[in-house]
Amino acid sequence: MTTITKEMNSPLTQSYWKTLRHLIRREYWEYKTLYLWVPLVLSLCIASIFSYLAIETFFVSKNSTYEVAAMKSIMVEFYANFAWPLLWTISFVGLYHLMSSLHDDRQDRSILFWKSLPVSDLQTVVAKISFPLVFGPLLVLVLSVLTYFVFCLLISAIAGVKGLNLFSVLLLDTEMWKMPLKAMSLLPIYIAWALPTVGWLLMVSAWSKSRVFPWAFGVPFLAMLILTFSNFHLKFGWDIWWILNNVFVRLLGGLLPGIWTIAGLNPQLHSEAHNMFAFNSVYTQAWEQFGGLKFWMGIVLGLAFIFIAVRQRRYAEAI
Repeated sequence: MTTITKEMNSPLTQSYWKTLRHLIRREYWEYKTLYLWVPLVLSLCIASIFSYLAIETFFVSKNSTYEVAAMKSIMVEFYANFAWPLLWTISFVGLYHLMSSLHDDRQDRSILFWKSLPVSDLQTVVAKISFPLVFGPLLVLVLSVLTYFVFCLLISAIAGVKGLNLFSVLLLDTEMWKMPLKAMSLLPIYIAWALPTVGWLLMVSAWSKSRVFPWAFGVPFLAMLILTFSNFHLKFGWDIWWILNNVFVRLLGGLLPGIWTIAGLNPQLHSEAHNMFAFNSVYTQAWEQFGGLKFWMGIVLGLAFIFIAVRQRRYAEAI
């Protein structure tokens, strides 16, 4: 234990983490508009719409019992309808970030500058994936919980004007906080599920000398079309639905929150497709996927892609 503590406090280790922090800050300042202001503006718009609906419910209704039940229903719907658009927005921001990250460094020749500094390729790659994989979703989840809390205070204050005490109903009721806490608990599973997509896009970004999007998305789609055509005409008997769910959806859609519900969907049972992106279904399917071999194989594949991206950047030249 003493040896490990000495190594962690050594000047070399401290310098390594200090450099990594600077690289992460660089990513933040470069993509600050996408990761901070876009979710913030979108959250204000959604919160304004729900505030209008809540106020209208209070001043139109004359039944206090109905109002309390309606407010609890509105609050539950508010978090679900508030968090999902933000999470899907930040996932598309992450897709753009990953496709442009290592490729743009070579295109604008800033890679020559960064290679002249004592910055390792691993540090650079870790900094590149930190926001799409960790900080972006975490920021959105924290923002959604804070907005949810402020919205509870707003609704309680409006109810106080009509003589209703909703502070205990909205702020102290454990049922009202189950969904936000469950959403926060899914972050580690989301990170692990998104690794293949993050690694794949980063690897293509480090390798491609032209546009990244046709290589990152066009090649897998073309491969899927060839597999489907061959299976249909040559009668191979492949399970195309399984390949689509467990290979292509995981490879290209891993950053989309709740996409793991498709992997567990049986196409023959149409009832499963109804509301498959409802929060309870997403939460249950997440923990079911966590115990499967396919889940861990995807993690290994994603780490392999990231390792290749690190190697690619080591020998990359300006475009």
